[in-house]
Amino acid sequence: MTIKEFRKASAAYDVCELVEGQLVPELPSDMLQGRAASNLSGLLFKYVKRVGGGRVLGNKCGLVTDPVGPTVRGVDVLYISHDRFSPKIMRDEFLRKPPEFIAEIKGKNRTWSGLLKRVEEYHKFGVDLVWLVDPKLRAVHTFPNGGKCVIKFEHEMIAGGKVLPKFKCKIARFFED
Repeated sequence: MTIKEFRKASAAYDVCELVEGQLVPELPSDMLQGRAASNLSGLLFKYVKRVGGGRVLGNKCGLVTDPVGPTVRGVDVLYISHDRFSPKIMRDEFLRKPPEFIAEIKGKNRTWSGLLKRVEEYHKFGVDLVWLVDPKLRAVHTFPNGGKCVIKFEHEMIAGGKVLPKFKCKIARFFED
């Protein structure tokens, strides 16, 4: 299936992705996933408004990680700078440039092996930092491109490093009601 065919066919599904040319249905997020994605999006939105220079997208935003394969992922939360993507180019289409940051939220419908495959795919595409957020463990696995995974728990602070300079908060904020 091509990306163009996927765009038409995906309207018939609530949530799906295109992985190596195959249509892959995905269950909608559960409430724990939804809360963590919304909270993180809100925190990043406030950060971007404060420091400027980028855009936060979420809600399974379509990201073409391989136009030849083809693969289109539905990303939970992403940040892309104005250096990589002009703020004037917001269209009704999938994002085709690698964002600096992606967060995926673990839920019952997602396996660790599947999430780790995504991390590898995102890094290969050019994403600098990936966070896997686990609402049940109340933890975040951070994967810098070319670096080692670090696991942090809700009582700890998390920082965006070089990718999201000056972004810092307690991980527990991702899981607040």
